[in-house]
Parts: sequence; structure tokens; C-alpha cells
Amino acid sequence: QIEFTELDTPLYVSLSDIAIGEGTPPAEPTKGYFFNVVHKGKVTIPDWGTYWCSINIPSIGLTENAVYGDYQWQVDDYEICSSMLFGLPGTGLSSLFLGHNYKALKSLPKIKVGDTIDVATSYGVYKYKVTYSGYCITDGYKICDTTTGKNMLENRSEPNGAEIVQFYTCMNSNISPTPYRWFVKAELLSK
Repeated sequence: QIEFTELDTPLYVSLSDIAIGEGTPPAEPTKGYFFNVVHKGKVTIPDWGTYWCSINIPSIGLTENAVYGDYQWQVDDYEICSSMLFGLPGTGLSSLFLGHNYKALKSLPKIKVGDTIDVATSYGVYKYKVTYSGYCITDGYKICDTTTGKNMLENRSEPNGAEIVQFYTCMNSNISPTPYRWFVKAELLSK
């Protein structure tokens, strides 16, 4: 059983808050980061900076563990990181995973709509079907498809609609910092 708190104001997350922080983990990761989910025995909120799940994307031959945290040094040091500013698989919310384009997520652009992604956690295995894979640009708050202009990034603060996982990696690394991303979104098929 997961309880959700009602928010007084909409949740807006700046992408500049993801993968740029320095220093130590927040004193209370469930406040201000994952404040909308109350732990009730099913979902275990990972400890900051620990490997907590395994990502498997058969179509690109990827099997890799993800670290909970999204400070820049974590993205630099680890293959895949999971954002503390988003939900976790199994909560009905949206999750966000990120990593450099020269590490585990280098083949992200090869993912096609219809491919599957498995996320294995200590509390369950979740299978997702890819619904979007495309070239995007970010303004620091949104990740928009370069063709349609539609914001592809979702950060749901309550469970409405299908649970999703999202992945992104930088593109055009000859521009620093680059505003371009390859972005993948997938909806939950089964638990």
C-alpha cells in the first residue's frame, strides 16, 4: 500500500537541479526530493548513492545497475543514475534515469518504439514498453522533441495514467554544455 499526499502547488523540477549538484546527500531524501510517496512496506526508497536496481534493455544488449542519485559526480562516476527528483518504479509515478553518452547509455539512440525495458528492484520486477525514442533539446526545464516541439519529460506527482520510466543521455558532445538529448519513454506493461 502506497499513500500519496496532495500537493498545494504543482511540482516543477528544473533539469539544472539534476546532475549538477555537489557535496553530500540530502539530510532527509524523502523531503523535497521524493516527498510525495510515503513508505508503507512495499516500495523501499533507496539509500542515496547506492546501487538499487538493475536495468535490462534486450534490444541494445544493455544490462546495468543504477545508482540512486543524480549529482554530476555520480553521473561522471557511474554508468546509470536514477533521479531523486522523480518517482520509483512500482509507485505509479514517472521515473527518470540518466547517464553519459560514452558509457552504458551510448546505444540509447538505437532503441525503437515497441522495445521492452525491464527494471528489477528489491521489491519487484517491472516491464515497460517503449512509446517514444527521439532526438530532443532541453531548456533546463523541459526536454522537447526537436521535430514537434512537444515536451516529452513527465514528472507525475500522483499516480494518474500509466506508470512510466524515462531515460536520457546527452547528444552532440562537441557542444559544451550541450542542450541536445536522446530521450526514451516507456509505459508499464507488467509487474
